[in-house]
Amino acid sequence: MDLTLVALMLSQGKQPDLFRLQEQQYQLMAEEYLREWKHEFPLKKFSQAVYQMRLNDESAIPADEFRQELISMEDEKYKMVVSRQWEDAEGEPHKSWYFRHDKIMEFFLVQNFLGESEEIQERVNQHIDEPRFRGVYLLLATLLPLDTALELRERLIEYAANTKDHTLSDKYVQLLKLRLPQWTQDGTLKQLLQQHEQKAKCLDLATKFLELVGAKIKREKELHLTIETIEGSLSTYTPLPVLLTVDTPTDQDIIRLVQISQQLAREQTQRAGLLIYRVPPDTTARMETAKVRLRDHFVLIPIPLAQVEQALPSQDECRGLLEVYVDRYLQRVDFFDDKNAISDTFSFFGRTEILQRLAEELLRYQGIGLFGLRKSGKTSVLLQLGFLLRQHPIVHIDLQRYGGSRYSAALFNDILQLLSTLETEAKLPSFEPFPLEKPAAELTGEFIQRVIDFASAIQQTKKYKLPILCFLDEVERILPTPEDSREKAEEFNACFGALRVLCQEQRQLSLLVADVHPDCNRINMWKQQGVATNPVFSFFKEVFLPPFSEEETKDMLINIGKLMGLEFDEQTPKQIHR
Repeated sequence: MDLTLVALMLSQGKQPDLFRLQEQQYQLMAEEYLREWKHEFPLKKFSQAVYQMRLNDESAIPADEFRQELISMEDEKYKMVVSRQWEDAEGEPHKSWYFRHDKIMEFFLVQNFLGESEEIQERVNQHIDEPRFRGVYLLLATLLPLDTALELRERLIEYAANTKDHTLSDKYVQLLKLRLPQWTQDGTLKQLLQQHEQKAKCLDLATKFLELVGAKIKREKELHLTIETIEGSLSTYTPLPVLLTVDTPTDQDIIRLVQISQQLAREQTQRAGLLIYRVPPDTTARMETAKVRLRDHFVLIPIPLAQVEQALPSQDECRGLLEVYVDRYLQRVDFFDDKNAISDTFSFFGRTEILQRLAEELLRYQGIGLFGLRKSGKTSVLLQLGFLLRQHPIVHIDLQRYGGSRYSAALFNDILQLLSTLETEAKLPSFEPFPLEKPAAELTGEFIQRVIDFASAIQQTKKYKLPILCFLDEVERILPTPEDSREKAEEFNACFGALRVLCQEQRQLSLLVADVHPDCNRINMWKQQGVATNPVFSFFKEVFLPPFSEEETKDMLINIGKLMGLEFDEQTPKQIHR
């Protein structure tokens, strides 16, 4: 850029930007163009013509179509183009215009690569391997929104890995770092890269899930998919949008999903959309969900990403999961009619503090006993705790089906089976099941070693962290009573003795038991003669699940009521709470 132009910018109180000199040069020229010709510079039309020039390897700008523009661009102050006069074979004079520098041409070229349309995205992918567009991609490192620039970075790195040609990718990465140098120093850029990888992972999981349930999908911008066709009850709602959220869903996410749905061409007035979320929604999201259901006749079907991960890669489990949520939100009327534990975080209210407390204790390898009345929500808390701590392997077992005095082999087998089905890139160990007739005392050493082997393999993965979290619900089902045989008491001691070793000595596992009463933690001596003391006596930190507070009851009733089009007066929630 000429010093005269820099001087002009400074005289107008504008600061030259080394990374955007061509853009600033254009802005100055466009302002004068508007004053002189009384209309704005046709940037889009001119840029498209420049793109066609590059595709055809032409250098002369079409003068007949852009004469006014070329006159302004040739102005002595800007010198964006230069003209050359020449005579043809008949002696007729002609004048041609050319860009003064490739960088000026690339400024106009890059306009064809900015935006979110499908056509533009295809164009960005189309020219990665063409040297004549190299300068355009280097400009994109500066001009694209940071999230989009990071996505392009991944594509360029992948291209370089496949072709061994790092000419473009290396320079692009350097420019991206120079764009925000302070971010590389304080770790913010690394954090952004991690967030981008997280988004890519969520998008990949959602895509696999939808493909397994038989949906034909189309990838849109960022965390947005469109289901074009699908079988079952959702078929009448197609095309329907799918929105993924990495952070806490808010009312703005719900509004955006409705807006995306309204842009899709469909004959039916009823509309629906899927929200696949990683973090449970806030109150504004719940309220907006109720509003759009009643006001816009828009049915939002929220699905936790954690459950999607658990269902993959089984096609049957993926289809079953979708069916559960479609039935719940598309077909059902009474959201209060939940007789089972709440696995849906959209329908789970309260317990925030106790969930956080349990999570912190478990990550410190503290054994936990969660106690409370029947139907007080213990199992629901365990399900939500599993979602909260999904970075750790979760083994959640209901002990109702383990009876008799020889249950440990079956329990050990089930724990190992759940660990073996973890979805991970690492190779996990494989073992033959324990014989069901063998007593726990003969199996504990081998069981402990197998869990250690699993923990060692899990440590090599990127997906999971230690400790393994073991939730045993309904522990009273296997707790020895005075009437039980000596063998059952010995079975309990051997089984829980092994689990305690894995928690306290090996520090591979954190154990949480749920029960109505804290007997498993308070009984030291069994009534059976000659049986050792209880190995988990006073081992668990006792946490009692209290009833809902009045505020929690009110929050639950009002929010679920809104989903059903119901409103409560001020006194009704208070009366229900009492």
